[in-house]
Amino acid sequence: MKERTDSVQPDRLEAYLDHQMSQPERQAFERVLESDAELRDQVQFQGNVDQALQKLFVPSVPGEELIASIRRATPSQPGAAVPVSIAGGKLWLMVRVVSATAAVLLVWGWVAWSVLDPAKPPPLNYALRPLAVVYQESVEQGFKPLWVCEDDRQFASTFLARQGQGLLLKPLPEGTQMVGLSYLNTVSRRTTTLMARVDGTPVMVFVDQVNWHRPPAAPSDSSGLHLYSKILGGVAIYELTPLDSPRVMDFLYPVDVPDPVDIPESVR
Repeated sequence: MKERTDSVQPDRLEAYLDHQMSQPERQAFERVLESDAELRDQVQFQGNVDQALQKLFVPSVPGEELIASIRRATPSQPGAAVPVSIAGGKLWLMVRVVSATAAVLLVWGWVAWSVLDPAKPPPLNYALRPLAVVYQESVEQGFKPLWVCEDDRQFASTFLARQGQGLLLKPLPEGTQMVGLSYLNTVSRRTTTLMARVDGTPVMVFVDQVNWHRPPAAPSDSSGLHLYSKILGGVAIYELTPLDSPRVMDFLYPVDVPDPVDIPESVR
């Protein structure tokens, strides 16, 4: 029987995002995550908020001077605990608010700008849809890419525009076919996904900047999928496949793109 989202306590959500679960606990939580869209939305939202708050507040224990300043600036009246995400866990500041409405608007306005501004690097906690779910959905929908590059220059320019590093594929062996590229909000919202077939079997390769992503969790044994990874310069590469070894990722190699072509806005 599937564990309901409303049975997942807030402290478990925080422990998952803060990497404070044991390996068995994390695996159990991610099994629920794979089948529960509502819980995935909660993880995405809380991850984005945590990352935004981390940038808003200095990631250190507040000193006596800061605490004294807060007390001087606010009258003594009931207030609410405000969670601030920092390395190592949650720091809870008891902030007594003079104008609760103004404070909420200020903080949430900043959070919305920080999270939604497309010009900023994506938050590390951004919405990690389980890779096995993405793979299954893609196969069920016909394994169709969003973007089919016309030539090597366009292919390399796509990765340059999205990951800051031009990439090309060496000639693929017989039986291995490049299908196209997609952007599926998996490792981060900037992930570029290479879709291929190996002897007819769908294979997905996820590429992201090393400093923009959180390594995805390995799929469960029941999915029948395997996850392989490598670092190539400034990009992280993950191959998700039902096969017993990676067949595509090792053919990617970095290249300079001195004269990149424009990539349509709809696929950036």
